[in-house]
Amino acid sequence: MPMSPWKLCPVQAPIVVKHGSLTITTPGSGTFTVPAGIRSLTMYLWGGGGGGGTTSANSCGGGGGGAYVELDSQAVTPRQSIAYSVGAAGTGAATGGNAGGNGGATTVSTFSLSAGGGAGSTGRNSPGAGGTATGGTLAINGGTGANGSASSTGGGAGGVTWLGPAFGTYGNSGNAGGAAGSAGGTPGGGGGGGDVLTPGWNGGGGQITFVW
Repeated sequence: MPMSPWKLCPVQAPIVVKHGSLTITTPGSGTFTVPAGIRSLTMYLWGGGGGGGTTSANSCGGGGGGAYVELDSQAVTPRQSIAYSVGAAGTGAATGGNAGGNGGATTVSTFSLSAGGGAGSTGRNSPGAGGTATGGTLAINGGTGANGSASSTGGGAGGVTWLGPAFGTYGNSGNAGGAAGSAGGTPGGGGGGGDVLTPGWNGGGGQITFVW
């Protein structure tokens, strides 16, 4: 029987690209691997909020809010490794006149992104400064904490950071952050200041979200 001049070729199944997101809140470094078939990635970063301090006589100011950085539609290649680090929350201070701990920076070193952590507060009129934002499509510094009170009760509120699309306002100081007498909101809110008898409050932890 003569052979057919036509040769059948196997048909390759199309690649199904599945879109999704991943949010990471655990402090520390790691690597994100771009899923198969993905060539564009958006990243949202929040730095850790600063902790609230205490004073020996008056109430203390609040910690600063972590910065916010956003990088939209960054070109990537499938299976590319992206190095990141999530910033820890600043620790609230013990009573007796102590400074709150600084929040840690959240970074994506692969694309030179850094959402700095907020500073801890150190006194009644020395609230923590907001973290510094670097790189990305949108970079917003965190808010400064509010001052404390001349009385020995009710510390100043923490600063707040931008909460991303469909969330709240950004860059505010004072009561929009971790309110006096409460921990900083997550992600990135500053911790409220303590007073003579009350320790400072912890800031909110940092966070990173990858969307593809």
